[in-house]
Amino acid sequence: MNKTHILFYPDYSSGNPYQKLLYSAYINKGWSVKAGYIDEAISTLKQNNKTVFHMHWLNAMFKTCKTDEDAWNAINDFIRLIRSFKQLDGFVIWTIHNHLPHENRFREQDLRVRHFLCFIADRIYLHCASHVKELNYLPLKIDKIRIHRHGSYLGYYGKFDINERIEKLKNSKIKVLFMGMLRKYKDINNILSLAKQFREFDIEVMIAGNPDSDELKTDIAHKCSDIGAKTILRRLTEIEIHQLCSEYDVGILSYGKILTSGTLKLYLSYGMIIVASNVPTIVSEDRYHTFSYTDENDICAKLHKMSKDELIEKAKVSYLLATESCWSASLLDDIKTELS
Repeated sequence: MNKTHILFYPDYSSGNPYQKLLYSAYINKGWSVKAGYIDEAISTLKQNNKTVFHMHWLNAMFKTCKTDEDAWNAINDFIRLIRSFKQLDGFVIWTIHNHLPHENRFREQDLRVRHFLCFIADRIYLHCASHVKELNYLPLKIDKIRIHRHGSYLGYYGKFDINERIEKLKNSKIKVLFMGMLRKYKDINNILSLAKQFREFDIEVMIAGNPDSDELKTDIAHKCSDIGAKTILRRLTEIEIHQLCSEYDVGILSYGKILTSGTLKLYLSYGMIIVASNVPTIVSEDRYHTFSYTDENDICAKLHKMSKDELIEKAKVSYLLATESCWSASLLDDIKTELS
């Protein structure tokens, strides 16, 4: 019997462990997994009778496009190739990672592909059932949807001991971290406002991540210098990610709108106390009501005044939420049934 092949696109695994962790469960089950575009999936399918093409972030199709015509050509080629793949009995999965691209240069073309994939995909993966309502502008068919929870990052970046976090909270003042790409959709002004408020209570603040423009980098650096907040304004190494998440106790999430936050899963994996935007898809992750939300009055003052026991309880629950978030191959049985 031929081995089942998964080809996924785009390959963002060099800068984000998401795909490495996602596909490890499939590889452990004996599947062949590699990055590749739909044309390569067609070539693989012609040699093997079981081939899956797994589409992730759609913006990758437009990475070389400079004009609307370029973008239309890119998606027309993609649609043609997907139809050919399906005619050969290929299996198509689409994981929807965001409402729309964060920098949506080609809105019409992106929406065309989304509608096409809703129609043509055999399976649509979402990381949470709350995303169905968030994506109500799309013609999603509920029988195609499978919930594939976003796993945690426990142990990926380095050894972490929740007991050390607890001891640190018992004996030291909290320290606050914002980590992640610094882009407009993350409401940078909100991040800087929170940083300023925390600094007013003499709480250490670190803003770490790569700004999406030199202008934004200069602005953040200047404002952080004025309030005494620390910065690392570039792409972080995996060692730095581990060090920062181990050292800092509170993790800030700032979004105007988001489906899945990998940074939330990262913070939880280090037993960090969560301060987040009050958006539905973040609230849905707050199963035990231990997150704090940035729209609360005097949120920084409230955290500053919390007892050690309250802070430790929040950290414990964060860690336990991470232990519940496992990378799973449970959906393989569903796919195998279709491919048999």
